[in-house]
Amino acid sequence: MSTSILSKLIYILCFITLVRSFALPLAQEVEDPNEVEDPNEVEDPNDDGSEAGPLIGDLRNGITTPIGQTIANILLGTETGQSQDPATPPAKGGVAGCKASTDTCCIWYSISADLTKAFKGKTGRCNAVARMAIRLGFHDAGTWSQKLADAGQDFGGADGSLVLFNEITRKENRGLEVIVALAKVLHAKYKGNGVTMADLVQYMANHAVVTCPLGPRVRTFIGRKVFLRQYQENMKKQLTWHE
Repeated sequence: MSTSILSKLIYILCFITLVRSFALPLAQEVEDPNEVEDPNEVEDPNDDGSEAGPLIGDLRNGITTPIGQTIANILLGTETGQSQDPATPPAKGGVAGCKASTDTCCIWYSISADLTKAFKGKTGRCNAVARMAIRLGFHDAGTWSQKLADAGQDFGGADGSLVLFNEITRKENRGLEVIVALAKVLHAKYKGNGVTMADLVQYMANHAVVTCPLGPRVRTFIGRKVFLRQYQENMKKQLTWHE
């Protein structure tokens, strides 16, 4: 190894060490020495320290179904968004078998099998396609704005529009071309079973999270409103990122 290369490596290692020396103390929790711990306090394993979010969409105007109440509870932090409940695939699944099934989740077992093949690499761990799926789920939902919703413009969000209306051409969506193409293939395959692009995009993201190491098993809810074509022109003006 040449002296110049060795010196560069030493410089990089020193820089990393310096950064870690500043970053690690900031990441450590500082305890109050005067705080008295409650011996009866039981920590919630599902509490990640984040604050509960507000109710959005039609949940703000009244909850009429048990599923709606569950989603509201998750948003408010009173119910976990994770699940370890086992599931049993239907005996006759697939596109044909699920059309005659009363199990509303029937077709999603087939979609799950397809995604597992697409999201796992040779080592059995999640690959780049899985990571794209997580990003796609966020980008499709990221255009929703609380400010616009409060002003009566409650549209956008997790509605599948990124795939359906070629929002892949926007610069912030670069690098998602492969996963968008996969979403189109799966939607064409399963839309006859009632699978919408809005639900498919978010299911792909949740499936990818579980596929990756230590990813939580996030509960997935089906029934999102798809992006309506008549809103497309209006959305071109509003389609931007909001905090």
